[in-house]
Amino acid sequence: MDKNELQKLLCIISEQVEPVSFSTTITYYQEDQGYLARCFPIDAVAWGDTPEEVLESLIDAIIEISETLIENCPNPDEFLQKRLCCAQIIYKHRESRDEVKSILGFCKDAVYIS
Repeated sequence: MDKNELQKLLCIISEQVEPVSFSTTITYYQEDQGYLARCFPIDAVAWGDTPEEVLESLIDAIIEISETLIENCPNPDEFLQKRLCCAQIIYKHRESRDEVKSILGFCKDAVYIS
């Protein structure tokens, strides 16, 4: 079994034991007049002037981090394993922003609380 097959197997096992979920926070910083968005466990961060702009920037960051993890992380340690499993899910769907938004739980009808 090569390293890629082993990574896929570990992700399958991880998904069966513990569901993969994404958590996103968006915070408005009045002094900087902008929004900071974070997505865990990918650990992506983005900045934007509006909630819509910051979410689009966050999706870009999530896709870029996922590509980097999948393409450049042949031997993940225990710390990176959860991130890598989440990254593989995003990586498979990276060509469709709508699919990535759906996986992350973003929708048109989201409510923004200030």
